[in-house]
Amino acid sequence: MSFNDKTLAQVLKNRQTNLSQHLADSFQIAKDHEWVRQDVDLIALSYWLQGVFIGHILLDVTNQVEYDERWSEIAFKALQPFLVVD
Repeated sequence: MSFNDKTLAQVLKNRQTNLSQHLADSFQIAKDHEWVRQDVDLIALSYWLQGVFIGHILLDVTNQVEYDERWSEIAFKALQPFLVVD
């Protein structure tokens, strides 16, 4: 619908941008505690992580619970490079 409604498109853009910034601000706390690498762009991480959540929705919608554990393993492996490891 937003392709045909420029007002709706702007509202969605603003909401998404605000949500992504809020998530990045939350990640800043982790970065300040040195749990997230200092060279990680937190806005980019925010968008990437939201995409991961959307990916999990596909499992929820299809009710393929047999993939939950393996999906979680892959998601954690993908997230690890962003984290500081002692």
